[in-house]
Amino acid sequence: MKTSLKLLIFVLLFLPFSLSAQCLDHARKGITTTLAGYVHNGAFNTTELKANESVELIEMFPAGKSYRVSVVSPQNLQNIRLEIFDMQRNSIQVVENSTSLIYDFTPATSQMLIIKVLAKSEAGTQTHCVAVLIGEK
Repeated sequence: MKTSLKLLIFVLLFLPFSLSAQCLDHARKGITTTLAGYVHNGAFNTTELKANESVELIEMFPAGKSYRVSVVSPQNLQNIRLEIFDMQRNSIQVVENSTSLIYDFTPATSQMLIIKVLAKSEAGTQTHCVAVLIGEK
């Protein structure tokens, strides 16, 4: 009885770290596939989303370089939506219903942008591990 209780406590404590490590590992693998030709900025922005949950990042993009924003997930990307906004919340780009969520751009002037990733309602009860990767060239 004591052994099974200790095992249960261990699993409950260790499981969240294991899932986060798996998500981070998948993000690292995504660098070589989705950022090919771009230099990764070094940040691993990973999270787990359920249906109708979203996460936002605010990033600075200096003028004079080309950038790629990519969302990677081991799950089906059909249920994930990538939105790019300026700081006044004007929509710049929406990418969804695609097997790859990638936005390439070259800003004419330096810009702060909001990057939003949303798990759509079609995602159901499944938790989606998503990572936002940013590269430049």
